Amino acid sequence: MTRAAILIPLGLLGLAQWVACRHEPAPDASGADGRSQARLDAAVAACDQPEFDFGTVRQGQSVRHAFGLHNTGTEALTIDRVRAGCSCIVAQVSQREIPPGGEAEIVVRLKTRGRKGDQTLGVRVFTNAPQQPELDLTLRGKVEILAGFATERLYLREVLKGTSRTELVELEGSRLAELKPSAPVTNAPGRLSGDWIEQDGRRKLKVTFIAGQQEGRFSGRLTAQTGLAEPAQLGLTVTAMVTGDLVADRGLVTFGPYRKEHTPAFEVTVRSMSHRPFKIEAVEDPGGLVSGEAQLVEAGWRIALRLTKASQEPRGRIRIKTDRADQRFIELSYLVRDGHRVRPAKARVRLKELEPSSRPSLRLDRPLVPGSAKTGVRLRRVAPANPVRVKKARQDEPLPHPPPGAQSIQPTP
Repeated sequence: MTRAAILIPLGLLGLAQWVACRHEPAPDASGADGRSQARLDAAVAACDQPEFDFGTVRQGQSVRHAFGLHNTGTEALTIDRVRAGCSCIVAQVSQREIPPGGEAEIVVRLKTRGRKGDQTLGVRVFTNAPQQPELDLTLRGKVEILAGFATERLYLREVLKGTSRTELVELEGSRLAELKPSAPVTNAPGRLSGDWIEQDGRRKLKVTFIAGQQEGRFSGRLTAQTGLAEPAQLGLTVTAMVTGDLVADRGLVTFGPYRKEHTPAFEVTVRSMSHRPFKIEAVEDPGGLVSGEAQLVEAGWRIALRLTKASQEPRGRIRIKTDRADQRFIELSYLVRDGHRVRPAKARVRLKELEPSSRPSLRLDRPLVPGSAKTGVRLRRVAPANPVRVKKARQDEPLPHPPPGAQSIQPTP
């Protein structure tokens, strides 16, 4: 048989297969592609008006709006959780499971206390919709102040003991011309006082704070009547920290977990409020975990703190020794984060049903521990692999800290 006689039948066979493939019917829509589309359409979350403009409201008023959430899919839509953009928002849902073609309401309440000007806030809804599992709902508007202080809280930071501090606080609002304030009243006589003054054609409050000789945190409040129907009263909270001449820019130092290949470090600056020279003589940690090196800089003394070893006790205090006779030591607290410890998650927003239901009313933004259930929280104790024997501690002795993995708390549905 010649070579041509062999090639011609093979060519005819290939041509026949090509023609058969061209006339092969299209795949059925109920196949893999159809099943994929069905999964996408299983549950669909839709909101006709995801943004609401509440216009202009007075500061202190509450804004309430109900968003309608529709399920345009073929299976039940489940609302897993709702996360708010700020702590001033509370969300409620009428029902957590929405049947196909059904509708639920998400009621959002906004507290405007302490807010002013243009506002754009909202919540994010998490559902089981495969195509769009997250849906944003937004509140827009403006918060107007009739009459009030430019700030509700005046923080004087560190104030040297034995001295005084004076600050001016401005007023703002649309009805300042009608304002007839009374003399300010203080809840801390002898330490905190206020007087109205005129400066640059505007009325301002002159706040005077007398530190005294005792170190520590101070908090006081000044109030005055406005002479208006609304608001009837003005209020200002004043806080301060009375200290010695030498102060550190951090009162709490936080270290990450200790690793041999990477020792956590932190920097603290100690300065003199009176700008007098001083010297750092030593940096001590009674617990023996932290070492420090001091270096003189323009702002004072910069202290490089370093975690030198691991410990089961996550807290301690650092003593910075100075050459000042009146302020021999400066103490700082430190905290060592445990990378193996699982901490409970905080609820992002108070989410509860409007109607009674057997389902839990509080949802968490994420599970307490990996692998936990999404709904309901019931704690049960799991027997540890290596039990830790703890002796009875004295009243003034803290309990020893168990090693990571000694026991775990897991939520169950």
